[in-house]
Amino acid sequence: KAYSYSRGRKLRVKSESLDKYIKSKLALLNNILRGGSDSWRLAVEAFEEKEYELAVKRFDAFTIRNPAFALAYYNKALALEKLSRLKEAVDELDIALSVPDGKTREFRVRCVFKRIAILDKLKRYKGVVIRQENVLKKLKEVPGFYFALAYNAYFINEFRKCVKALTEYQRLKPNDLYGVIWRFNALRHLKLAPEKDFAIFAESLTTQKWPRPVIDFYCGEISLEECLAKAVSENPKQDNEMKCEAYFYIGEQLFLAGETARASAYFKKCLACGIEGFLETKCAEIRLNRALGD
Repeated sequence: KAYSYSRGRKLRVKSESLDKYIKSKLALLNNILRGGSDSWRLAVEAFEEKEYELAVKRFDAFTIRNPAFALAYYNKALALEKLSRLKEAVDELDIALSVPDGKTREFRVRCVFKRIAILDKLKRYKGVVIRQENVLKKLKEVPGFYFALAYNAYFINEFRKCVKALTEYQRLKPNDLYGVIWRFNALRHLKLAPEKDFAIFAESLTTQKWPRPVIDFYCGEISLEECLAKAVSENPKQDNEMKCEAYFYIGEQLFLAGETARASAYFKKCLACGIEGFLETKCAEIRLNRALGD
């Protein structure tokens, strides 16, 4: 959703400081900007009405008169993303990050996350790794940045970088089981025998919620069939998501064990779930296209 500053509209933000930052811009829009709040309102309205081409043109017109207003470039990037003009969207995010108004920590975090998402769509995983390493020199305490670096490094077989990033991620998010699972597999790709430490971690867990069964499967506590049997939910959407993940993690186990034919079958089942945005789906596609040659 495009940023809007209309009075009475509650913004969905996770950060209180970002919320304050956005509210502070209302006064700027009303009192300082050349072109003011009316031209901004028209641009945001076009976006919210899904007239993305018009929104791009209006944000362009706005930034001509207000070239240092970072949120305008961010919103234009969102509109370009909707139009599948992804490379242009990345360029706009780079501009948003370069102007003085875009250098606050909260805004940079939001911009970088969006840029990662778009580069993932472009499958420019190596580019994300390079950018993320540079970002983390300045923004070191954002867990999502470490995880983004980790999974993109995993996709391009940079497993040492993946492990290093996930070690930092676990420091910040020690209870996230997905980070533990991806780190375990990265270590196995490096042939560093992490099974003992992984088993110790598994014994310390009290939760039985998904993806705990994946950890039990990797530890040899339950069978492949039992792991799949636990990937169920009464909610159809959640059930499909759990199965998508289960198929990938089982496939990766088989792939690491050298059972490529069986692994390929599970990766195909993962893709058949049709969840494009999942990391598991992306990695399954990479396995089939690159490693398995299928």
